[in-house]
Amino acid sequence: MAGFQPANIIIQNQKLRKAYRKANAAAGYSQGNIMGQVAVKTVYTKGARWVDELLEYLTGNMEYMRTFVKENFPKAHFVEPEGTYLTWVDFSGYGFTDEELEHLMVEEAKLWLDSGKVFGPETAQFERFNLACPRTTVVKAMEQLKAALDVHVRWN
Repeated sequence: MAGFQPANIIIQNQKLRKAYRKANAAAGYSQGNIMGQVAVKTVYTKGARWVDELLEYLTGNMEYMRTFVKENFPKAHFVEPEGTYLTWVDFSGYGFTDEELEHLMVEEAKLWLDSGKVFGPETAQFERFNLACPRTTVVKAMEQLKAALDVHVRWN
């Protein structure tokens, strides 16, 4: 659904709701697109089974990645998500500089992830993975990352 750019927000406080609407309009998001509106209506009225199946699939992706990280990246830490299909892995145990970690991810593993660096210095050694994708994509990403890390660890 994210690609349709739909959102629902309930703000009971009138002052906050007014401030939100003003900021939302200034950002150009005050009018939803027709595809997003139709998608949201369809999901709310006919999507219960789809949501159940989606949650099951995303849980499987999460379980696969959690296990893979634990078994293959002993110096990394899988961060349990709190209600989303985005998850973090902390690679600080490997001792990379921020630049080395980014090089490893992009140039060696060929992964385009969200670097934790953009969220602040505390998370600079974290990488964010989007698990709302086919399982084959998650498997491929983990295999590419393992191959890149194995080379790095072998030579250092």
